[in-house]
Amino acid sequence: QSMSAEQQEQNRQTQMMAYINELQKHIDENPDDSEAWYNLGQTLVGAGGFDEAIAAFEQVIRIEGEHADLIGAIAQASYYKNNQQIDEQVQSLIDRALALDINDPSTNILLGMHNFIGQEYQQAIDYWQRVIDANKQGVNIAALQEAVSEAKSRLNLPVNKGDEKNN
Repeated sequence: QSMSAEQQEQNRQTQMMAYINELQKHIDENPDDSEAWYNLGQTLVGAGGFDEAIAAFEQVIRIEGEHADLIGAIAQASYYKNNQQIDEQVQSLIDRALALDINDPSTNILLGMHNFIGQEYQQAIDYWQRVIDANKQGVNIAALQEAVSEAKSRLNLPVNKGDEKNN
């Protein structure tokens, strides 16, 4: 029997909380494991724990120093915490991240998403295309190409064959 959407969501939440607890136990024993802190931050963003996520990303900065992707991750968590609005604080984080790396994926994806939500499709395409062109490791290029295709279709622009996924 298939689970209801509600049951699936409950299972997802339970698994996420178990993973968060597992990461926190690991971090208690290994307080300088930056990868664990980063994973904790990303998982907390997914769980809606934005303040805790920001604190986790700040621990990664404490361990590794300031990098664009970490400032971008804090900007993203702050953006969600701020009901998907770019206020002065979020803009300041975006500016810091892009000053460190103009092609930072997390910051450009955030800006692309924000512009897409605001129906500023060409700006969204420009931000996402920057990430696609940079072709950095760990970035879901296929998902970004799909997002670019969707934005182009909303602008009634031709979609390149390479942009769309093959069905």
